[in-house]
Amino acid sequence: MILDLGVKPHMTIYANTFKIPNHFKYAAEVGLKTVVFDSACELYKGKEIYPDANYVIRIKHDLQVHDIRVVFGEKYGVAPDLEAPQLLSLARCLGLKVVGVSFHIGSGVGLLNAGAYYSAIEDAKRVFDYGASLGYSFNLLDIGGGFESEYDLPKFAEVINSAINTFFPDPNIKIIAEPGRYFVGTALHLSTNIIAMKEVEHLDPVTGLSYPHYMYILNDGFYGSFKENIVTKKVTIPKILSKKRNRSEKFSSSLWGPTCDPRDLILKYVLLPLADYGDWLIFENMGDYTLTMATNFNRLPLPDVYPVIDQITWTLLKDNHLFENIFTTNDMDKAFFEK
Repeated sequence: MILDLGVKPHMTIYANTFKIPNHFKYAAEVGLKTVVFDSACELYKGKEIYPDANYVIRIKHDLQVHDIRVVFGEKYGVAPDLEAPQLLSLARCLGLKVVGVSFHIGSGVGLLNAGAYYSAIEDAKRVFDYGASLGYSFNLLDIGGGFESEYDLPKFAEVINSAINTFFPDPNIKIIAEPGRYFVGTALHLSTNIIAMKEVEHLDPVTGLSYPHYMYILNDGFYGSFKENIVTKKVTIPKILSKKRNRSEKFSSSLWGPTCDPRDLILKYVLLPLADYGDWLIFENMGDYTLTMATNFNRLPLPDVYPVIDQITWTLLKDNHLFENIFTTNDMDKAFFEK
C-alpha cells in the first residue's frame, strides 16, 4: 500500500520485529533496506533472507505507571544492558550491518510519562556506545510513537530535544519518530445512533434504595469502531444530539453495542442526560485504531465516512504550493526528522 502511494522503499522502515518470511523476502525484492530486530531468530532469518539489509536493534523501556494505553515491552524489544549487547555481538559474527537503535515506550503515552523519553534515549546511547566497541557506526535513532493527539506535543518535544542534545549531539545521526496517533486521532468524529433503549432499576448498595438506570443500545460497538478504546479503557463520554430533552439533569447510564454478544459493552457506567431512541451520540477524536480494526461481526455494516472541511482550510490546502510530498523525494535528509 505504501509503495503504491509512491513512497520510495528506502524511505520506509520494516518495524515489526517478527517478520513473516514471505513478507521479508518481498522487502528484499523491492529494496526496503531498513529492518528492525530484537531476537537471535530474526538475525538468523535475516542472514538467510536479506543479508545486505540495514538492521536496527529495538530496545525496550517499560513504564511502571498507569498513564499509558498499551505497553509494548512484554512482546517487543530487548533489555539495553543485557540482551542488546548479546544480539549486537551475534549480528557482528553473522556479518550483518546494524545501523541504529529503536524503541517504543508505548501507545498513548500521557504527559506524566514524558520524562520516560529522556531515560529511553539515554538507554539508546549506551547501546550506540556498545555498537561502536564492536566496530559499528550507528547513524539512526528511532524514538517510536505513542503521542496522544489531545496532549501538548511541545511538552514532549522539550524533554526529547533535551535528551537528544545531551546524548546525541552529532548532527550526522538521524532522529526519526512514529507519531501515528498524534496525526490521526482528531481526524475523525464518530456519530452513533441509539437503536434501542431500556430502563432498569439498580439498587444503591449504601442506601438500599433503587434508582433508574438507562441502557442505550448503539449501532456501533466493540466489534465495530470501539475495540481499541474499550480494551485500553479510553472511551470518551459522548455528546448527545437531541432537542427533545432537558440537557442539564444527568442519569446513570450505560452504552452497549448492537451485536448478540452480551459482552458488547462500550461504557458500563456514565452519567448522561436522558436520551431517546433515534438520538445521535457523537464520540470525538476517534481517528486512531477504530475503523481499521472494525469487523462485520453479526453481518453489521461498518460506518460510512464523510470527509468534512471548512472553507478556509480547504482553500489553504488547495492553493498552497509550499506543501511538499517529502515521502517521494530521493533526498533522505528532507524526509527524515533531524535535530
